[in-house]
Amino acid sequence: MSAFKMTDTVGAVVARSPTLARVFEEAGIDYCCGGKKSVASACHEKGLDPLSFLDTLEDVALRATHEPDVDAATLTLAELADHIEQTHHAYLRAELPRLDRLSRKVAAAHGGRNPRLHELHDAVVALAAELSSHMLNEERILFPLVRQIEACGDEPMVEGGQLAHPIRQMELQHDQAGSALVRLRELTDGFLPPPWACNTYRALLDALASLERDTHQHIHKENNVLFLRALELERRVARDSPNVIAAVHGVRDVIAEAGETSGPEVAATMRIVSVIGRRNAGKTSLVVALAAELGRRGRSVMTIKHGTHPPDMDRPGKDTWRHWHEGNAQRVLMEAPGQRVLLERTAERSEDPVALARRYLGGADIVLVEGGTRASLPKIEVHRVASGSPVIFDPAVDDAAWWLVMLTDDIAYRAPFPVLRFSDQEWLTRVADLAWAGAARVPGRGTAAARAAARRRA
Repeated sequence: MSAFKMTDTVGAVVARSPTLARVFEEAGIDYCCGGKKSVASACHEKGLDPLSFLDTLEDVALRATHEPDVDAATLTLAELADHIEQTHHAYLRAELPRLDRLSRKVAAAHGGRNPRLHELHDAVVALAAELSSHMLNEERILFPLVRQIEACGDEPMVEGGQLAHPIRQMELQHDQAGSALVRLRELTDGFLPPPWACNTYRALLDALASLERDTHQHIHKENNVLFLRALELERRVARDSPNVIAAVHGVRDVIAEAGETSGPEVAATMRIVSVIGRRNAGKTSLVVALAAELGRRGRSVMTIKHGTHPPDMDRPGKDTWRHWHEGNAQRVLMEAPGQRVLLERTAERSEDPVALARRYLGGADIVLVEGGTRASLPKIEVHRVASGSPVIFDPAVDDAAWWLVMLTDDIAYRAPFPVLRFSDQEWLTRVADLAWAGAARVPGRGTAAARAAARRRA
């Protein structure tokens, strides 16, 4: 009996027998982004006889004598994430700078004879930037979530759907990388060197062919194995354990001891992140948009606005103004239907935003701080070319580990952390994903999720 069927998806075949990836590559069949197509459909699209192709798969599977590739289906999710980082990410970090150098050198030497080489270099640089950002997104957001969910085992979860957003973004980026690889192949006539190609030219084409093979395997292991299994595990854990708190990205909303769960002071951890940028870069607009997006996801969002001058909450001569200015009260609490405002006299020096958040915003799921450039907080920087000012991040003095993402309209900007453009599809969704996953965790009053869980238990 044949081990493979016409109705098998291409991705499923390679997931079962990773060594068969070479057969699909030689036939020009995409088994990563196109992994959901059936073998029959993929063969018809390429003008191949499906029966003959199945025979080839059987023959190669039986005759394979070389060292087998890693069988992703046999690894735990954590092991697979580690494998991807240590194998494919490590390969890309070593190879992408080399490809940049080679493509630049070949374009400079032979671009006059083959003008497409200049476009090839630009395509390599663009792909390198996208893949670098993609790897950081996986390593900082998606893979830690996957490892945490798997580590929960049978522990219950309240917050399902944590993986849907980042996985959707990763798959979109995989599609973009697949299109970029197709373009590289087109620009090089299938990575075939012309008769006059020098050794560097040939080395570049060989390296690009290797990049295509490795990236196909990389995307396949994620799209067809890691992502599918992680989503299924998350659904199963959430379904089987609906009534206790979530463990998400290493942080738990901990319900207090029995008898203490009915009050608002449920022990929990809140998240805090700063939004920074030069004058007129759009910090406030980003905070407002980010707060709305996180609120749509059911998060309790609170904000801190750093200002350079004291605010007045009422007009001169009005009651609240008189309480504050004439009475010189230490604190003034203005109460109105649907709103409450506290004015408090403080020292001239601004207080640490974490201390402020813990004192006043302890019930938040996440606190967005507008400003706080020098605070020891994860940062989202926003930059617009029209502001006429450079970005705040300076690689000579700043630690890139503090930057979660740069949001900019400068298409040429590159950084050692994720860079998003305002022109990117769903940039707000991606920034919200990064903010939630990368925010600092600090002790606070019970968050909205923890209090809701406590009420259900009470």
